[in-house]
Amino acid sequence: MANIRTLKKEINQLTNELVSDCLTYLDLHPGENRNEVGKIISDTVKIRNEIIEKLNQPKDKENSKLLKKHYKKLAEKLYKEVHLSFERLSEISGRKK
Repeated sequence: MANIRTLKKEINQLTNELVSDCLTYLDLHPGENRNEVGKIISDTVKIRNEIIEKLNQPKDKENSKLLKKHYKKLAEKLYKEVHLSFERLSEISGRKK
């Protein structure tokens, strides 16, 4: 992580990619699993907003070591949540109806 601006761009890029994949699935499979895919989109937006809020308002601004740990923890949370959401979408798309 180089800086906050880069992290924000990465957050937006990853979440936009996930939402885009969800919308593509809904476009290709109309009527199938709409609620489940909608839940993935909703969860993704919620996590994105939560991480951006925590990124903008760190608790320890003066201590650079704690600040770096805080940002690293937020990045790890983002990667984990996006990975889980992609897995949920893959599971939905893999099901046969």
